Amino acid sequence: MGVHIASGSHDKTWRLWDIEKKKPLMVQEGHAGPIYSMSFQQDGSLLATGDLHGVGLIWDLRSGKNILAFPAHAKQLISMTFLPNGY
Repeated sequence: MGVHIASGSHDKTWRLWDIEKKKPLMVQEGHAGPIYSMSFQQDGSLLATGDLHGVGLIWDLRSGKNILAFPAHAKQLISMTFLPNGY
């Protein structure tokens, strides 16, 4: 299994990269604004992304699908994290 990193963009997409091969494994759309915050769940199966329009999304990296949305933030999401218990 390779080493991975995620990156967010002003074009409202995020990418999951294999940094050993220097290639994107996944390119995802779904945000309404530039993506500034990202956090992997401890086991690496989920990714939280947040944008400058105040929307947070949870992605299942095994399927590549958005599984949960948090659209009610009044301000930009510039930081996100998973707790040690996975929440």
